[in-house]
Amino acid sequence: MASVSFLLKEPSATKPTPIFAFLSFDGQRVKVYTSLSILPKQWLKAEQRAQVRGLPDNGKLNDALALAEQQLLDCYRTHRAQGQLPSTEALRAAVAPVPAEQVAAAAAVTFWQHLDEWVEQKRAQGLLNTARTYATAARHLREFAQAQRYGVDFDTITHSFGEKFTAYLIGPAHLTDNTISKILTRVKLFMKWAGARGLHTNTYYPKLTWARREPDVMTLTADELHHLATLPLP
Repeated sequence: MASVSFLLKEPSATKPTPIFAFLSFDGQRVKVYTSLSILPKQWLKAEQRAQVRGLPDNGKLNDALALAEQQLLDCYRTHRAQGQLPSTEALRAAVAPVPAEQVAAAAAVTFWQHLDEWVEQKRAQGLLNTARTYATAARHLREFAQAQRYGVDFDTITHSFGEKFTAYLIGPAHLTDNTISKILTRVKLFMKWAGARGLHTNTYYPKLTWARREPDVMTLTADELHHLATLPLP
């Protein structure tokens, strides 16, 4: 079970000091620079968060710490699911801040280009099985958009999208319940990844879900039951 803790570089300093994250997992403890800092007297050691009472601006710092914690845990879980442990470099990259210029430039990049980047990122990390499953989900999403002429974008992942996409996966794509559920999970993972990078403000996507279909029940007549009962067995 992985866990994240935050410690100050110089707890007794009288000026802002860097905040380091420590990810503990599988007998290891990795130190990760967060690029965040705080005046030590404003740090709540037990809570490992910034004091907000009387210091409302520290709420944003706590949001940044919560995001860093989630990013580190997501990085660990993604690697662990592939039977691997994340390297220090991978963990540091997971919490590296994105320059404002890069965020602005990303706005001109299409949904599909971001989707490809998401898949390639996993491939570059050596998570080939994960990359393959992500690519499969992306392919079904593209085929749905083309076949149904649906303008898939960050802000069009809605309730209506969910109904149309799952109807397509059941019908033309002929996929099983289990496969449909996995594809929706990967769509939500992509949206979460994109949201963490400021690419959208969609709040509906976590509600995408799939309920397993009840199998058809066939009722036999008395004659059919009698016929089955009298069939010679080998």
